[in-house]
Amino acid sequence: MKKIIKIVVVGLMTVLLLPFNMNTVHAASGSISVSGPSSLAPGETGYYTLTFNASETAYFSYSTSVSNGSAGGATSSGAYGSGESKTESANISVTAGSSGTVVISVSGTAATTSGSNSEFSIGGSKEVSIVAPSSGGSSSGNGGSSGGSSGGSSGGSNQGGSEAPSKTPEELQAEAEQAEKERKEEIAKSLLVESIDIVSSDTKLYGETLKTIKIEEGKTEYEYTLPKRVNKFLLDVASTSGDVTLTYDKEYEFKEDVKEHVITIRGAQEDVVKEYKLTLKQNLDEPTVVKMEDQDVTVYEDELLDRYMDKIGLKKTEIKIGDQKINGFGNDNLKAMLTLVDGEASWRLFNKDDEFLGDAVMMLQSEKEPFFIHSTTNGRDHEKVNKATYVDHTLELDKKILEIDPDLKFKETYKAWDLENESQLIYGVNAKGKQGFYNLDTEKNIEWSIVGFDHVDNAYVTATWGLSGALAVVSSGLIASILERKGLLKFKKK
Repeated sequence: MKKIIKIVVVGLMTVLLLPFNMNTVHAASGSISVSGPSSLAPGETGYYTLTFNASETAYFSYSTSVSNGSAGGATSSGAYGSGESKTESANISVTAGSSGTVVISVSGTAATTSGSNSEFSIGGSKEVSIVAPSSGGSSSGNGGSSGGSSGGSSGGSNQGGSEAPSKTPEELQAEAEQAEKERKEEIAKSLLVESIDIVSSDTKLYGETLKTIKIEEGKTEYEYTLPKRVNKFLLDVASTSGDVTLTYDKEYEFKEDVKEHVITIRGAQEDVVKEYKLTLKQNLDEPTVVKMEDQDVTVYEDELLDRYMDKIGLKKTEIKIGDQKINGFGNDNLKAMLTLVDGEASWRLFNKDDEFLGDAVMMLQSEKEPFFIHSTTNGRDHEKVNKATYVDHTLELDKKILEIDPDLKFKETYKAWDLENESQLIYGVNAKGKQGFYNLDTEKNIEWSIVGFDHVDNAYVTATWGLSGALAVVSSGLIASILERKGLLKFKKK
């Protein structure tokens, strides 16, 4: 028997020591509170706020009942709130009866939008005392009657009291109705919709607010043209108060053959409804085409390109080409415009007087200092430098300019001579408008260079110096002359 008891005890202890997986489930909960005056005069109207609370974000549906009185305003709703908040509120008006207590009862349901997506009942109530205002004396105006009821102490001294008699229930009701009328008139005057944000959902300018339209009194129709190459967008509409219900479609796209979207945005509060019409158009502006070097060239224009060029020190400006004035970029020293030829984008350079300098690719010497590389104006005379051929190289473009339009194919090749120190001799124009030869080292540093050429054994030989500061004022002709006299550099005699 003792052995059996021991076995039972050991078994119980084993069970008690076994780990239990306990999952605590927290049920969603909520409530409704009613706030406002705790007492009203007979027939008086008071204003009350219904506050709906839930432990999770939810929609609320509710209905209000009032005993010993009547209610107005937002007394019920089938689906109230944004579904993105744990708390919502609504306003009602309550007109008291003639005497006793007014009971405001609100019952409803909360439907959670996060977690378990559950529904549960909520409710709340408030009692409001009906208190007749003090008249300051006998309402009958009978002195003897008053004296009798008070033990004869007042006698006939009180003849109807010293204050005006209280308002009748009919007068109070009329005041309440007038107050309710004025409240509704204020709602009717409200715009209900405060603003409309147009946000890009396309790869270009993704998530950026393209335009904020402020609703104006007396104006119900609005229009906006989207930037070029933005074909997807969404709307974010703000109401004038939390009591307004907004109705509109959020996401849009310009598909084939769709040139514009006409959108209706509706705001509603109680029985007041305001509608606004928004027309959004696709940018269908034809690109500018200009004739250059007997070739039609398309000018590439874009708001993002304008911003980018402004950041690197080249502001939007006009370039005169023949009789045409073209949008480009520039500073006090040079001008440039981005062009398309056979689907390839490259830069066309001009001096400050709009004289054409050549086709180029652009690199950055620093975040705010562009440099343009292009071919020499007399490339045939410069076929070789120190036996190195004038050959194509590929430039790594700034990532920020590539992000402007992922579909845009930039020209990335340029010509240069490879020097013995792994640097390159290039021909180009800096941000100060200085055109000529430059040395580009492996760290992407660029220095002005003076170059002299000599034709020896069918190859071109050069002596190159990077000059900066005061040395840069020495002319290449002077140095070449010195070298020739010293026998270091020879020129072909014709």
